Amino acid sequence: MKILKNLRDYNYPNLNLIEIETRKYKTNLNFPPSTIVVPAFGSSEGLESYNCTLAQSVLDARTFFNKNLLAIIQNLIVNSFNKKNIQNYRVACADWKEKNHPNTQQILQSFQSILEQEGLDAQRILYACHPAHTYRIMEIGKQLGLTGAPFITENVSWPKQDPQKRVHSALSWIPREILVRVHHKIKKITD
Repeated sequence: MKILKNLRDYNYPNLNLIEIETRKYKTNLNFPPSTIVVPAFGSSEGLESYNCTLAQSVLDARTFFNKNLLAIIQNLIVNSFNKKNIQNYRVACADWKEKNHPNTQQILQSFQSILEQEGLDAQRILYACHPAHTYRIMEIGKQLGLTGAPFITENVSWPKQDPQKRVHSALSWIPREILVRVHHKIKKITD
C-alpha cells in the first residue's frame, strides 16, 4: 500500500462514470459482481449520515448490475438499510458491541466468512464504500483474497454530525488515515 495514494483525489484506474437518476458513481462497467460488500463510514445512521448514502449506493448498484445481488453489510449500517426497506443482505460483525468496533481487517474477514458460507466468488466483489476509505479497504481485501471493483459516489460528502469525528472532513480523515496506513505497513497487514 502506498502511504499517500488516493488521500484526496480518489482516482482509480479503469472506472467509468455512471448516472442513476441524479446520482453519479464511479465503477468498472466490465465487472460482473457476485456480491456487494458495504463497510460502514462512521457510526451514525441518520438521513445525513454517509451510511444512509451507502444504503442508497447498494440500491443503485443493484439497479445497474443485478437487482438480486446479495449485499454483505457491516452491522453499523443495518438501520440505514431498514429505513430504505432494502432486502437480501447479510450482516457482518453482528456480534461486535457498540464500544468495541472491529478494525477494517476484521470487518473484511467477517465479509470473507459470509462469502464462503454463501458460496460466492471472492474475486468478484463490488465495494460500496466512502471514496476516502476505498483504497485501504481494497488493499486489505487483496491480502485476504477478496478482489473486485469499487462503486463509489462521484461527489464526496463528509458526515459532519457523525459521532466519529475523524469522518467529519478530509482534514480530520487524512492524518488518521496516514497513521493507519503506516501501521498496516509495519504490521504487514498490507504490502
